[in-house]
Amino acid sequence: MRTDRDYYRILGIERSATPDQIKQRYRELVRQHHPDVSPNQHAGLGHNTFLQIVEAYQLLSDPDKRREYDKVWERRSATQTAASAGPATQTAQGGNAVIATLLSDATRYFEAKNYGETGRTCRRILQLDKENPEAYELLGDVYAAMKRNEMAVSHYTMAQQFTQKRKSEVGVKIDNLMKRQEKDIHEAIHGKPVYKRAPVIAIASLTLLMLALWGMSLRDSPPIEAFAFLDQTPFRTLMLFWMDAFLLGLLLAGSGALERYDDEMLFDLGAGQSPKNAPPIGLMIPVISILNFYLAVIAGIIYGLMNEKFSTSFVKAALGLFLLGLAFAAPHPNALTQVLLFGTGPAFAIMCAGWLISDVIRPHW
Repeated sequence: MRTDRDYYRILGIERSATPDQIKQRYRELVRQHHPDVSPNQHAGLGHNTFLQIVEAYQLLSDPDKRREYDKVWERRSATQTAASAGPATQTAQGGNAVIATLLSDATRYFEAKNYGETGRTCRRILQLDKENPEAYELLGDVYAAMKRNEMAVSHYTMAQQFTQKRKSEVGVKIDNLMKRQEKDIHEAIHGKPVYKRAPVIAIASLTLLMLALWGMSLRDSPPIEAFAFLDQTPFRTLMLFWMDAFLLGLLLAGSGALERYDDEMLFDLGAGQSPKNAPPIGLMIPVISILNFYLAVIAGIIYGLMNEKFSTSFVKAALGLFLLGLAFAAPHPNALTQVLLFGTGPAFAIMCAGWLISDVIRPHW
């Protein structure tokens, strides 16, 4: 058993971490540093880091080995503290003043986007104080700005290890970088999504066509007597409403108001906390909406919040569909309730079809 390495620091965890916390942190780091993912693997750095992570987890996950390791490490730390207590006390005041000045300089360099000088200044600080959290955090900011996510997470983890005041703020930065890294991996595998807007003439034509269909719905037509729950609704109005719903999906997605359906509704990147066999919400919502539009909206919002993938595009689509239904139903007061209660459900499923078709033809615009 090696005792010359701080395995807690390698994993970026507290010494009081529970076995579950150790396991969770290990899994996060494996996703970052696995040789198949790490951009440093060709230089040998990613492989060495990965081996240290595995070594740290194997030791700390074994209660007996961890107990023995903690005892040896505590004795070594106590000896080093006693040996350095005298000189450290004498030079602390002057050293802190120099570090404070260097931190001020590094912050100024970073704000001016002079990342090279920021990095050099932070490394000078760490030569004076190897456990300075501000220097580690600033280095993390530099690497994040340079989009070197793995190095940024590594330095943020070190900062978290040595700070109490900003532990949660640094944790937020790590979470954001992890999400960015997952997105980069997803795009590397599946390709970067294409977000193009339809030509202006196409958007204008769709808008005019929707207005024309709405105008046609103003004419009276026989009600749908075959279904009691639609017996006050003009057949022409309902059919034209559903046709406009399809065009609305095309229009909103084509104009850029809605992001791609697979990203916003299938939740490829945000469903990590959902059960493995759970169907994508983007397939469930249209089915639920056929039965009840409002139940589908509530289900979509709850699902998104639970999976930390709240979709503003979904809310825009639902709101747009409701307003469209109101526009078609308002000229027919007797049918207002029936259209909004029973007509909006199928209309939303039809609109989602338009949204999907718009995504398919986006790359060809």
